[in-house]
Amino acid sequence: MRPCVAAGARSLKSPFALAAAAFLVGIFSAYATYRQRHVGACDFYGYYQQAILLQAGEVFLPTALDVRDYPAIVPLGYAILDGRAVPQYPPGLPLLIALAGFVGLRTFTLPLLGLVSCVYVFLTCRDLSDRLTAVLFTLAWCVFPLVVFGSTTIMSDLAAALFAIVAYYHYRHGQLPISALAMGFGVCIRPANVLILAPFALLLLRDRQLIRYGLWLALPCGLYAVYNTIVFGLPWRTGYSGVLWFATAGFAKQLRFYAVQTFAQLGPVVLGSALFALRRPSLEKIVLLSWFALLALAYSFWVSGNDRWWWTRYLLPGYPTLFFLGAQGFGEARVLLRERWPQVGWARWGSRALSFALALTPVYYVHFGLEQDDVYVRNKGRGYYELTEEVAARVPPGSYVGSTEFAGAFRLYHPDLTPFVSVHPDAVHLVEHALREGHEAYLVVEPPNRDNPTIRRLLKRYDAQKIAELPIIWAQLPVYRLRPKHAS
Repeated sequence: MRPCVAAGARSLKSPFALAAAAFLVGIFSAYATYRQRHVGACDFYGYYQQAILLQAGEVFLPTALDVRDYPAIVPLGYAILDGRAVPQYPPGLPLLIALAGFVGLRTFTLPLLGLVSCVYVFLTCRDLSDRLTAVLFTLAWCVFPLVVFGSTTIMSDLAAALFAIVAYYHYRHGQLPISALAMGFGVCIRPANVLILAPFALLLLRDRQLIRYGLWLALPCGLYAVYNTIVFGLPWRTGYSGVLWFATAGFAKQLRFYAVQTFAQLGPVVLGSALFALRRPSLEKIVLLSWFALLALAYSFWVSGNDRWWWTRYLLPGYPTLFFLGAQGFGEARVLLRERWPQVGWARWGSRALSFALALTPVYYVHFGLEQDDVYVRNKGRGYYELTEEVAARVPPGSYVGSTEFAGAFRLYHPDLTPFVSVHPDAVHLVEHALREGHEAYLVVEPPNRDNPTIRRLLKRYDAQKIAELPIIWAQLPVYRLRPKHAS
């Protein structure tokens, strides 16, 4: 045993291992520096609030009033079912945040997942190519704009991508139970990951492991079905209503957006290497390409935005396959150079030129992220907290405060106030109740909601006195006090 221990100790102290450890510490430090510390709006709040409830052993959101009588009391990120406020999002990511919360690391969850993704990308690329290629592609992955965005923002994209990567890596190592459990948990994070199973099944059929894999996969998926039954009443029902927003009308526009952004974000070296790998197709390469293509096609039917680069985050569980194909293609290109010109310096210089071009790709990725002004930003989400602080300093405890983007943040940061969703048609009824019960009512009007019919009804029906205009998130964010018009 001693020689093995000594050998292991030497490998841990090798220059490469030490450099890799230092690099990973640096990457995690960067992710942690730019991590999201405060939440609000819909997605951020929904995941975070659900994690807090799970950590406390609860699922349903408690509310100050009966949601059947006053549905506007339910913040974004939650829906109403059978008289209860139920979580809108799948439980996978909230569960991970809840587990991190037991050791005080809720806001570090995504940076940690991002770090693990970097390790698994290296391990997978090393399996598919040589160590130098694996290092270069891992460097690119670490600072790929969507990876940085996903590792610093409380969203499910990076987590869904990570468990797909984990499933693929352990499948390649013959560890089917780990692979299937990871794949199933990825579905619990994002149900759309089930699409990955279609191309993945081709490999399992080839290896005659489909049934065995399916039995292990049934365990996490079965637990998810039990969760859905408890919360929503049916195994296949979720609160994630967005999965039904499919349409054919915008398919071409959305697909074009994904194609343009994929080229712009991945850059010519990574994408070109992936395409080069396809010159010698294999079943595994076809599966990797189909994995990405299927997600891109499916989300092209889904009604989402296409005005900002980060709308491609839905494809993040598919982008690792392009890196894996790229690693194979890059390694094959270097081998081809050596085979074509074995005794000529061109092969050596050509290989160096390729490596240099790939080494510059992380620089391009960082530059791309800096240009967006929403990747390398400290204190992400702080505006939600600041707004609640400013309003709380101006209104008495027990007040009802209407807003859209900040309703969840008020619940988290100022439980002495009762927030409601200002654009909900029932908001007028809720304000009537609050004033009748002797509470004060206030309204935060986000600029995009100024012309909302419910907002206009509130401002017209009540004596709306502007008490503040705050430069938070928007240049002008007005806050009104609502009183009955007959009051002096």
